[in-house]
Amino acid sequence: MAKAKANPQRRGKRGPKPGSHVSPATEFKAGLSGNPGGMTKEVAAARDRARAIAARAAPRIMRAVLKLAEAAGKDDGVRLAAAREILDRALGRASQPIDARVTDEHRWLIRLPPLEPDA
Repeated sequence: MAKAKANPQRRGKRGPKPGSHVSPATEFKAGLSGNPGGMTKEVAAARDRARAIAARAAPRIMRAVLKLAEAAGKDDGVRLAAAREILDRALGRASQPIDARVTDEHRWLIRLPPLEPDA
């Protein structure tokens, strides 16, 4: 049995639809990276330097934020924001539930619960 000829415009389920026009210069080529050079060594080194600076400063900054959270004379919003930052770093941020029941009527609608106002 002869194998059917592959449609060059149709590359699997995610490829262009038959009859669509794709420029050969921008078409995805199987097996080739879209970012062949990746991150440059200079960018990676700058990122690593920034992380090292932040790591050295973290204890001092955390002490300053803790002082803000405990300061009696500060605005409640400042104290709450500081306390939230401390808890987020210590315990991790709370997960946000997402209700993503999909129906035919609202096929692409995702409903998120309302945000609770800051206390």
